[in-house]
Amino acid sequence: MLLLVLTLALGWFFPARWALAWMSPRLQGLQFQDVHGLLWDGRADRVLRADGSVLGQVRWQVSRRALFAAAPLQVNFTGPQLTFLGSMQVPRKGQVRLDNVSLHVDLALWRSPVVSAPGIPLGKLWLAVDHAVLQDGWPLQLELRAQWRDAAVLARGTRVALGAVDAHAIARAGVVDISLADVDNGPLQVLGAMRLSPLGWGLNLQLHARHADPALQQWLATLGKADARGTVHVQRRMGLMSIASITPAPVASSGLPTTTQRGKR
Repeated sequence: MLLLVLTLALGWFFPARWALAWMSPRLQGLQFQDVHGLLWDGRADRVLRADGSVLGQVRWQVSRRALFAAAPLQVNFTGPQLTFLGSMQVPRKGQVRLDNVSLHVDLALWRSPVVSAPGIPLGKLWLAVDHAVLQDGWPLQLELRAQWRDAAVLARGTRVALGAVDAHAIARAGVVDISLADVDNGPLQVLGAMRLSPLGWGLNLQLHARHADPALQQWLATLGKADARGTVHVQRRMGLMSIASITPAPVASSGLPTTTQRGKR
């Protein structure tokens, strides 16, 4: 009985710096400095990548009810290239629930190529997730809206401007449908759809250059041959997925707030 009381007392007042030191092997090389507060309500004034570069600062809150049952973890991360705000809960083993998540990231944050053939994506990415349920990392339920602003790719050392692209993703029963479309009449007209499931994935894209940009035309040629109207149709699939069932459709404006608007909230 005494041991149980001591364990609960230690957990109740567990320092945040001890918790992060214990978790450090699982943090993919992230380093937390100037750590304050408790496990339940703490902050780190400096979060560093494995190479020593500063990502930003983070604050978190979680109810002490987590000692006895699942409780949401509130995370607020702010940095020059990455901001994250949201709630995460682990209701059962292997399952994660996300609520009211917003993410803003400068894609230049990743210095190594994310993809090789089409090029390295550049620009600013905003994501908003009202609610999501992941099972072993796979979305069972999801509604996500995204904006890719100042969109570009770095291909063979050349920066190719694409404009701006909106996306909307919905997951039901483990099947994820994603719609893509350009906005603001930028350099590249985009209309596309993607479907993912545990059994495979399929992509159906229609890309058309609005202007005679040699760099853009050359990049499009690496993706496929243009039809008589100058549109490149990109169709890819893997596993048990039919391209015919994936039909591109216009995407409603995501309505995500800008960085300035977020700061005023």
